[in-house]
Amino acid sequence: MGLSFQDRQAELTPGQFRRLCRREFLNYRRVREWQDLAGQLRQIQRDLRMTPNRTPASEDAIHQAVLSGLLSHVGTWDQGRRDYSGARQSRFAIAPGSVLFRRSPRWVMAADLVETTRLWARNVAVVRPEWIERLASHLVKRSYGEPVWDPLRGAAVVPEQVTLYGLSLVSGRRVDLARLDPAEARGMFIENALVHADWDRRPGFVDTNLARLEELASLEDRLRRRDVTIDAHALAALYDARLPEEVCSGPSFERWWRRSGRSRADHLLFGPELLVRSSGARFDPDDFPDQWRQGELCLELEYRFSPGDPHDGVTVVVPLEALNQLRPSGFDWHVPGWREELATSLIRSLAKPVRRQLGPAGDLARAFLASASPDDGPLLDVLASYVLRTTGVMVRPGDFHPEHLAAHLRVRFRVVGTDGAELLSGSDLDSLKARLQGPMQERLSSLIGVAPVSGGTEWGFGEIPRVVERTVGGRTVRGYPSLVDEGETVGLRILTSPDAQAAHMWTGTRRLVLLALPGATADLERRLPAQAKLALTSAPGGAAAALIDCMVAAVDALLADLGGPAWDEAGFVALVKSVRAELPARSLEAARLVARVAARTSVLRRRLDALAAAFADARHDMADQLDRLVPPGFATRAGLARLPDVERYLIAVERRLDRIAEAPRRDEERMAVIHRLEAELASAASTGALSAGATDSLRWMLEELRVGLWAQTLGTAGPVSEQRFRRALAAAAGTG
Repeated sequence: MGLSFQDRQAELTPGQFRRLCRREFLNYRRVREWQDLAGQLRQIQRDLRMTPNRTPASEDAIHQAVLSGLLSHVGTWDQGRRDYSGARQSRFAIAPGSVLFRRSPRWVMAADLVETTRLWARNVAVVRPEWIERLASHLVKRSYGEPVWDPLRGAAVVPEQVTLYGLSLVSGRRVDLARLDPAEARGMFIENALVHADWDRRPGFVDTNLARLEELASLEDRLRRRDVTIDAHALAALYDARLPEEVCSGPSFERWWRRSGRSRADHLLFGPELLVRSSGARFDPDDFPDQWRQGELCLELEYRFSPGDPHDGVTVVVPLEALNQLRPSGFDWHVPGWREELATSLIRSLAKPVRRQLGPAGDLARAFLASASPDDGPLLDVLASYVLRTTGVMVRPGDFHPEHLAAHLRVRFRVVGTDGAELLSGSDLDSLKARLQGPMQERLSSLIGVAPVSGGTEWGFGEIPRVVERTVGGRTVRGYPSLVDEGETVGLRILTSPDAQAAHMWTGTRRLVLLALPGATADLERRLPAQAKLALTSAPGGAAAALIDCMVAAVDALLADLGGPAWDEAGFVALVKSVRAELPARSLEAARLVARVAARTSVLRRRLDALAAAFADARHDMADQLDRLVPPGFATRAGLARLPDVERYLIAVERRLDRIAEAPRRDEERMAVIHRLEAELASAASTGALSAGATDSLRWMLEELRVGLWAQTLGTAGPVSEQRFRRALAAAAGTG
C-alpha cells in the first residue's frame, strides 16, 4: 500500500522534501501555502466547534462556497456584444487559457480579473443565478411591477425583478402580492375571486350569491331602474366584513375554511335583505309576471331595460308551433306594472286642444285603470269610451297615436325554433305570422304527422278533418287541414288558422270542381252571343281571361248555394253532380253581366280621357273608382250576386259625368265627403281594428254612398249617408 503525501513529508527532512517536490514537478512554496491554508481552516473549524464533513463535497457545493466570496466577480453572457456583463457595468472576457474559453456559459464567476488590453477573467467556473440570489440576499435589490390576478392560484401576483450590482438575476418572476402588501392582496382576492367568481377553486356560496344577485337584478329590467340591487363595491364590503384579516388569497382562504370546518358557510350566504339597496323599490310580483297566459297557451316573458335597443321592454317568447294559436288581443294592455305609464302616454298623444280639456294625464290614467281591465275590450276603445263618459270630451280610438309611444310600451314577440334560436321578432304579430307562414306550416305538419300532398287532379284525400290536435311538450298544437289551389292541381296542407283553412278550402274545392268539368269553359264560349263575346274583348285581361273569371264566379255562387266546400269524397261527388247541372245557366248569366260591365267600363274610360283639364281631380277620382270596381278578375272578386251592383255603380259614374259641367263646385263638395270617409276607413284598417270582411263591406258601402250622392234616382241597396257610414265604421272597429 503506497504512502500518502503527508506520510512522505513526515519521513523526510525539509531539504529532502523540497527535492522530492522538484522531482515530482510540484512547487514547494505553493504546497506550503496550501498546507498553511488547510491548517488555518482546521483551526477556524475547531474554534467554531464545527463537525468535520466526512463526505467529499460536490463540485457545485465547492463552487457555491467560493461564490460567497466572489459576488463582485460574477458575469452574464451578452450575446450581442459577445462578452460578459459584470458588476457595476464592467465588461470582461474569459481568458484564452481557460477551459471555458470557447464554451461561453450563461453565468460565470472568476477568481481573478486581470486587465491588460482588456479585462480578462481567469480561474473561471460556471454558476447559476439562483445561487447568486441566495448567497447575495443581503445585497440584491428587488423591484415589483403592477399586481395582476391569477385565477389558477386564486391570488394576486406581481412581477419581480432581482438585481445585483446592476446585473439582472431574475426578471418577471410572479410572486404572491400577499407577501408584500396583504391589504391590497385581500382586496383583489375579494373583488376577483368572490365578487366576480374568477377563481377555479371558488366555494359554492360564491355562485349562489351571484345567482341570487342576478335574479334580483331582473327586477331592474322590470322596474326600469338601475338602483335596485347593490353594486360590486357593496358586495365586496359584505365579504370583507365577514372574512378574517388573515384571508388575502385562495390558499389562505382554504386554510381558514378547513380550520373553521365550514361552520361559517351560512354567514357568507347573502339574502335579499342584504343584496337589495335600502332605497330599492317595492313592487307586487303579479305586476310583472314571468309568463303570459292566453287560453291554453303559457308563454315565457323576457324583460330588458336597454333604451334604444330593439329588444327594450317586454318580449313574449313564442315557439313556432304555437304562433298560429296566438291572438293579438290583450297585448295592447301590456303587463300590469307598465299600464299606468302606457295609459298616460296614450292620453298625452292626443292633440293639444283635446288634451287641455282632460286635466293631468297621470291622474286620468290612474282613475281609468282603477275601473277598467283587458276583459273590457281593446285598450284604445275602452280608454276613448272612458274619457267620453267621465269628461264629456269626444275622443275616438283613432285620435290616440300609439305609433308615438316609447318602444318599451309596445309588447314584442320573439318567435323561436325547436333549438331555441330566434327565427324572427317584432311588435306586429300578424306580420310575423304572415312572414313565417311557410315554416309554421312545415312545423305543424311535422308535429302532427300529416305529410303535405301535391299534384291532385281528383279527390284522393279521404275525409279531411276540420282540426287536428297533438300534445307536444305539454302544449296542445292545433293544425287545420285544407285543400290548397296550386294553379293546375290541388294539394293538401296543414294550415295555421281556421280563417286560412276556410279561405283555402273554398278555393281548393273550386279548383277541383273545375278540374272535374274540363269542357265547361269551351261550352260557355259556344253558347255566348256574338255581341257579348265582342264586349268581353274589352274586359281587363282579354276575352279568354274574362271567360275563366265568369266560370270561377259561377262556381263560387253554386258552392255558396250548395253549402260550401266538400270535406270528403262522397260530398265532393255530390257537389260536382249538382254543379254540372247548374253551371251552364249560371256561367252564362255571369258572362252576360261581365260583358255589360266591360262595355260600360270601356265607354267610361274614353269619356274620362276626353274630360276637360279643369276637372282633373274628378277625372282621377273616377278613374281610381273604375280601377277598384273593374280590375282583372273582378267577377270573382265581387261575386256573381254583386255584379248587378257593379253595373249600377258604373251607371252612377255616367250620371256624374253627364252633370259635372253643370255644377262643378257641388261635385267637389261631394268628392271631398267621399275622400274624408275613405281616409277614415284606411286609418282604421291600418291599425288592425277591422277584419278583412268588415273592411270589404265598408268599401262597398262607400260605393253605395257614391250612388246616393251622384245618382239618387238609381236607388241604393239600403239607407246610406255620411253619418250612417261613420256609425258602421265605429261598430266594425268595436267602438260603437
